Amino acid sequence: MKIQSVRSGTWPLRALALSVLLCGSVAGVAFADKADQDLARAALLRGEVEPLSKALNVIEQNFKGNVIEVELEEDSKVAGVPKMIYEFKVLTPTGLVVKVKLDAKTLEILNREDKGRDHEKRRD
Repeated sequence: MKIQSVRSGTWPLRALALSVLLCGSVAGVAFADKADQDLARAALLRGEVEPLSKALNVIEQNFKGNVIEVELEEDSKVAGVPKMIYEFKVLTPTGLVVKVKLDAKTLEILNREDKGRDHEKRRD
């Protein structure tokens, strides 16, 4: 799967830090704020999140298209513990943008948002 950015420069800093730290260097991506990089790296080292490469594999296996944006965010607190979420935007072959949320620890697909249209789930 090829990672592309159609809005380079508008990604949240956390997404940039995550891309650089968990996936290696990505062409055209600038380094994010050091504090964001440190937070993403610490979460990975503590085992709170799976590497971005594994999350990308889940997306690639389940959705047709190209990832155009990714974020690592703290969603909500469960029993007082923050839950980390990967949020992907996938550009489908028909031009539809699908937002997919994965639990960053288990890589379970939590939600997909496509404004009521077929999310073009991979069937092959």
